[in-house]
Order: sequence, then C-alpha cells, then structure tokens
Amino acid sequence: EFDPEGQLQKGTLKLIADNNFPLEASIKLLLLDENGNPLGFLLSDDKIASAQTDNGGRAVAPVRSIANYPLSGKNIDLLQLTTTILISVTLDTPQAPDKVKIYDDNFMDVTLSGDLTIRTN
Repeated sequence: EFDPEGQLQKGTLKLIADNNFPLEASIKLLLLDENGNPLGFLLSDDKIASAQTDNGGRAVAPVRSIANYPLSGKNIDLLQLTTTILISVTLDTPQAPDKVKIYDDNFMDVTLSGDLTIRTN
C-alpha cells in the first residue's frame, strides 16, 4: 500500500521521463486496488517533450521532462487504497500533420518520485 498508516498530508508526485521518441507525450497515472480494479487517476498539465531529432525526424538523443501530479484531499484518500500505479502514455506528433517513424531503438525511461509532506508520530 502507498500510505497504509495515513501519514501523507500533501505533496506532489513527480514523473521524470527521458523520452527518446520523436513524439510529445501526455502521461496519466492510473490507481489500482489489490485486485487490479481502477480507483481513479492522477493527471498532470505538464507535457513530456519529444526527443532531439535529426533532419530526417529520427530521434538522436533523449530529452528529460518532469510531469507534476499534485496531491491533496481525494487523491490522498485514493492513494491510501492503491497497491499499483499503472502509467498510461499517449504519444502525439508535435508538428502534425508530419509523418513520424518509430524505430525499435526508441524508448522512454520513467521514474516516479515524490515531494511529500508526511505526519510523524
């Protein structure tokens, strides 16, 4: 469980993404209970930037972005019931309608961390 003793007061979950896709991304965090049932989701207004690309549009270097997910009230209550967080990624072409090729060496590394205020007894 994320916060079994109910000590989380407020904070922000931070998703750090190193994106090596030539596509911008939006990421939603889906909160699941112990049976894999959805409890809710966390949204961020922050976008994940696309990778650096060459003149042909192929990704040549990943770009690091941070998406912030503020926590308060209802979100904290849901996190207390959460056993699994599923990361759902939506990729978008930043310069639509240009076509983009995806290669087997494209990737996105993500780390989820927190800047949290917790109550100590």
